[in-house]
Formats: sequence, C-alpha cells, structure tokens
Amino acid sequence: MSLAPVDIYVNDTTPLAGPVAGVAVKVTSRDGTTFFSQGITDSSGHAGFLLPDSTTYQIRLYKFQVSFVNPQLIAVQPSPATNSFTFSAQLLTPPISKDSRICVAYGFFRDITGAPLANELVHFIPKFMPAWVDGSAVLGGTIIKRTDEKGYMQIDLFRHAHYDCLVEGEEDLTRYIKVPDAPNVNLPDLLFPVVSMIEWNPMQGSYTLQAGKQLTVGFQVYASDGECLGPAAGQIRWHNSDQGVVGIAPGRDTVTFSGGTPGTATVRVTRADHSIVHIPDCGVVNGEITIVVTP
Repeated sequence: MSLAPVDIYVNDTTPLAGPVAGVAVKVTSRDGTTFFSQGITDSSGHAGFLLPDSTTYQIRLYKFQVSFVNPQLIAVQPSPATNSFTFSAQLLTPPISKDSRICVAYGFFRDITGAPLANELVHFIPKFMPAWVDGSAVLGGTIIKRTDEKGYMQIDLFRHAHYDCLVEGEEDLTRYIKVPDAPNVNLPDLLFPVVSMIEWNPMQGSYTLQAGKQLTVGFQVYASDGECLGPAAGQIRWHNSDQGVVGIAPGRDTVTFSGGTPGTATVRVTRADHSIVHIPDCGVVNGEITIVVTP
C-alpha cells in the first residue's frame, strides 16, 4: 500500500456544471470511524489529497446554504490509475414572484457560532399605508416572519416600498429598508446593505488625459441591495497610487482628474463605512480604474 493523489471536484447541478468553491470535504474510513483528511475546494471546485491506495473511503461535503448527498464512497486505486471524483452540489434557487409588483426577499441567518439561527423573528412594518396598487387597496399592519430550522426566511414585499424592520435578538434593532424594483433580493443584504458597486460614465477601465489638462467622469454608487445611493458624499473613499501623476477632486456624482507628471496612476474606490462586516469582502465592483497621463 502506498499514497496516491486523489482529486475531488464539486460542481453545481446547473447545465453549465459550474465549480463550487468553499466546500469542506471530509475524508474518513468507509464506516466513518477513522478520520483521514479534510480540505476546502478552491475557485475551480477542486480539493486534493494524498491517501493510501487500495482503500474505500467515505466522503462528506458541507457548505452553508448548499445541499449534498452525504455520505458518499470512493475507491482509491493504485498508480497508474487516475483517482478523480466529481460530486454535485444543489445550490439555492432564488425564488421569483409571479406578481410583477412583488419582490421576494429571502435569505439565511446564522448565530455567532455559525449554526443556523432558527426561530429568529423579524417584524416588517410598512411605511406607506394605506396604498392603492393596480386597483386594489393595500391595508394591514405589521407582518412577523420567523426563520425555519435551517435559518431560512422568505417574504413577499412590494417593489419600491419602504419598511421598518425590527430584528429581535439584536437589542430590538430597527432597520429602514427600501425594496428594489427586482424579482428578488437577498434579505440580509436588504437589512444590512453596504456599498458594493460603482458605475462610471463613460464606463472605461482606463482613462487618458494630457499633463496640465482635466477630465471629468460621472459615477453612480450602488449598495448590495441594488439601491442606487445617488450623491455619494460620505459613502465612499478615494485612494490615489500617485498624486504626482494625477489629482483627484470628487464631487456629488462626478470626479475631476487633473493631469500632472506623465505616467500611470491607479485610483481605487472603497466603502467608507465598515460597521457591517462582509466575509468574504469582495470590495467595490468596478472600484479600480487606471489614469494614464501623457505629455
């Protein structure tokens, strides 16, 4: 018996069979009593191991919000056999309302240990009562929703509507939300939005201007719940890799670049408020541009 390389791949169940990163892969003996190894799939959905050959192993897969068939068995063969195994992951399918006026807010809640947060209550208090929608009167008061045993919650909300949300267990934290004009939205993003994207006008990854000249570029800032934040004062911070090459003068919805010494500088935009922690922190989409200053 010798060690053999073993490749585990995890793909989703869509027609494209996309790779699923961040899946914990646990390898034990066939009966599950002896632990051998554990790994996490990378961006290609791959986790690699060195395991004794001529042995059958039990594989267990785990990632929050993802469903797997567990356990499963693999038989590792001696070299020159190739020990490559592919498993399927059932991703959450975002719910979509049949009513074009409704946005479905959905998502998962976890406690501070990472376990599913069951029986968490959220009160949705409308800020628009009464209302008239397509000939119907919209009446009624607060709606209370509770997470299930998996920590999952789902609720239909009117698009464009505003609500106060009372989250129990967070010192009765009240969050003011604005529902996007979209078929669905992630509920944690709706409750705890952060700056997530910037759109430039014109949209270019690189801008060129002459030394001594100025260039004004428009921009719009968006939150993770899809809301356009409009004037971005206080919402974002600007970072300049070389102030000698280019100067930056941000405005309400435009930024003016002033050409200095010929060269290249990188301008980055980051969110100013870090009171809400995002893991992983993907930064600001389109948040980095290049400024080329020519003679």
